[in-house]
Amino acid sequence: MSELMSLFEWSSEDRFAEPRWLLAGLAVAAVLMVRRVMVRRPAAVYSSLLDLAGAGRGLRAAMRWLPGVMLWMGAALLVVALARPQSGRGEESTTTEGVAIVMTVDRSNSMSQQMRFDGRMARRIDVVKQVLAEFVLGNDEGLEGRPNDLIGLVSFTAYADTVAPLSSQHDTLVQLAYQIPLDAGDRLSGTAGTAIGDGLALAAARLVEGEKSLAAARDDEFELTSKVIVLLTDGQENMGEIAAAAAAEIARELEIKIYPIAIGSDPVDLAVLRTIAERTGGEFALARDGEELREIYERIDELERSTVESVTYTSYTERFMPIAVLALVLIACATLLDATLLRRLP
Repeated sequence: MSELMSLFEWSSEDRFAEPRWLLAGLAVAAVLMVRRVMVRRPAAVYSSLLDLAGAGRGLRAAMRWLPGVMLWMGAALLVVALARPQSGRGEESTTTEGVAIVMTVDRSNSMSQQMRFDGRMARRIDVVKQVLAEFVLGNDEGLEGRPNDLIGLVSFTAYADTVAPLSSQHDTLVQLAYQIPLDAGDRLSGTAGTAIGDGLALAAARLVEGEKSLAAARDDEFELTSKVIVLLTDGQENMGEIAAAAAAEIARELEIKIYPIAIGSDPVDLAVLRTIAERTGGEFALARDGEELREIYERIDELERSTVESVTYTSYTERFMPIAVLALVLIACATLLDATLLRRLP
């Protein structure tokens, strides 16, 4: 019974594919009603009905209206079936143009120095981690987060490490960022150092690998519109196999933009960072405290924004068949009753 009643449920997304049949049915019904009023049925003439007055009405006479009602209901349902009712289901197809970003964080011992952040003093590395998390996930102060982007994380000191490859699992990436340790010196030689070029080269490699993996795993619905490295460092390059300038040239050839951010002004080599930005089409920025770092991220967030285009469409399922079957059953039953049990003469 519930399945039968569901045939007559209607939502805003449902429709009639052939609504003209409804108008045609109303027109035919109007003509038949007028004809019924205007045309008199033939009658038999009796000399007197007095002898039949006390006979009463039998069950058949009482049910004589039934075939007519069934016939009208069947005809109405048949018209509805011809109008082809359809159930609509809204669906959304999303085409995303994303940005791939590798955050490249200096974790040398100098990042333990203090800087002002939210009205207090905190280690530079802790400020970098917090604002990085706000950039990725969003905050209440102007950063919307990067839900449509692939983001990876590289750290470096005297050598470079991949903390997280490009991924859309941003919660996990932020957790890994908070776990980045400070390194007082190289594990092998015991000497402190800052290999900016190695960090940039590794970040560029992760972007290239991520783009290839994306092309192999996904279809044309997702496209990288920009590849970006955000570099955060407070030191001068004094170690590494690849110089920062050479790494910047590699990034330029791979169409990767680098946004170098100097944390504090001493002893950062500002000229090198500016050159890196100019060669790759990025922007250099200096963050003397946590608020300036937030403002820099807000600017990068506006410059490297992905777009999402959503197309909503509705798919339809035909519902006319059960209605048509019910209509034919009613018409057949009405015709059968009218010709047998509830037959009327003349």
